[in-house]
Formats: sequence, C-alpha cells, structure tokens
Amino acid sequence: MHARAAALVVMLIATGGCSRARTVSSLRDALVSGDSSRLVSAVEGAPTCASTGGRASNECLAKMADWFGANQGFQAREPDQATAAVAALAVARDGRGEAVPDAEIWLLVLRAGQGAGGDALRLAMTARMVKDAPALARALDADSDARALMSAVSASVPGACETYALLGAGNEDRALPPQMRADHAPCVQKDLDRVTGPSEHGRYGFGVWRGAAGALALWMDAAASLHGGIPKSDPAVAAVLNTRLAAIDAAMAKITLKQLPPMADPMKFVQETHETPPRARLDGGP
Repeated sequence: MHARAAALVVMLIATGGCSRARTVSSLRDALVSGDSSRLVSAVEGAPTCASTGGRASNECLAKMADWFGANQGFQAREPDQATAAVAALAVARDGRGEAVPDAEIWLLVLRAGQGAGGDALRLAMTARMVKDAPALARALDADSDARALMSAVSASVPGACETYALLGAGNEDRALPPQMRADHAPCVQKDLDRVTGPSEHGRYGFGVWRGAAGALALWMDAAASLHGGIPKSDPAVAAVLNTRLAAIDAAMAKITLKQLPPMADPMKFVQETHETPPRARLDGGP
C-alpha cells in the first residue's frame, strides 16, 4: 500500500471520530484482562451478524459500527476506531474474521494503527491465535488437519479469505461456486503469493491443501504484522502482546504441511478436479 494510504490509516485509527470512545476502550480493556465475562459485559447489546461462512452484509457491519459510535458507518477503506472495534468484535466474540472485508487493510492497521480500536484488534487476534495455534503445532497430513488450520485462520484474521471459512466448516471444495474453490479463489492465490507463502508452488496440491497453504501464509503475515505494531500499542497492551506472540511464534514454527510429489499427469488431475459438478448439486434435481 502506498505511503499516503498508510498515513491515512494511521491518522484515522488514531483520531477516528467515535462518539462512544468509552465503549471502544471498554472492549480493549476487557480484552486486555483476558476475562471472558468482562468481554460479554463490554459488548452487551452489540449487534450480531448472521453466520454464513462469508462476508457479513454491509447493513449489519454498519449497525455494528454505529453501536460503537461511528459517524459514518463501517469504513472498510478508511477505518476509524469504531470500524476497528467491529473487526475486533468479529474475531473476539464471533470467531468470524472472514465476516469483514479486506485483510490488507487490517494488516496495515496491525502494523501502524494507534488507539483503543487498533489495540482491541491486536488483542482479539492474539487471543484467538494463542488458543488455536498450539493444537496445530506439528506436521499436518490429514485433510481434517488442513480444514482445522483454515478454520483457525478464518476465525482469527479479519478479512480472511471466505474459502477458508467454508472449507474449515466442512464444505466440500467442489460443491462451492467455482470462484470460491481453493483452486480458483483470487484470495487464496493472493495469500500464496505473500512473502510468507510457500517457496515451491504446486507441492501443496489442490483443494483443501492449496487452501491450507494460503491460510498458513496469511497467518504468518498476520503474526509478523502484530509484531510490527507493538511499538504503536499502549504499554499495558504491548506487554500482553509480547507474551502471547512468544507462544504463537513457537507454535507456528512447528507447523508443516503435507508435501506432495510431482504429479505424473497434472492435466488429467486438473480436468478431473474441475469437471462440472452433477446437476443435483446445483438445482436439487436427481
């Protein structure tokens, strides 16, 4: 992202017009404490978006932002304190990072954002990651492992690819709309192309394993962004982040994905993988 856009995000997250700043601060303070009952109390009455395994509606996100005191609803491209609080709540309360759009904006907020909203987001993410990462800190070689990884990433990273949430919930890749499948989804490809992505493309295979490789790259990028944002955090928040990130780093270092040998006939595999699903899957017919 260009320097001008980065500066804009820093300014907005630091000074974003939030008439209920106390509510955003209450969310941050509850997340600092690690006390789930305080979190419930801090967000009592906050709207909840329907769980679909995908993006929440713009109307619902706007209602959540309004509850946090936003002046102009949910501002995905120019996040203020209330918008950051919505992203934090989607992760902390709902475990639905995929419900909010655009991971790149949130990675930038993690690195550069200031204020209660940015800190709430960092705390919400690290709380999820430190809870889920240890169980995945090993060689992952079963399809269920790949799905568990994608589920953890979609729960903890705002703007995570919707494909991860859908596959993590147990949906079959071939049953998804073509543009949502792991082999076609632009967001999966974008994550695979990250600096933290696999150095050797293709060894992760297709379907759930391609999705898992993209999800792991995003998770690692998120962890790096969280480290980068510690100097921007409140000192009390920074102390919690440092402790959590030490555990997250140790767990992530142990995660490895199944490596597949080169395919003898890759074109045949692609054709079989991407053939049109039976009509029954599309319209309910026999």
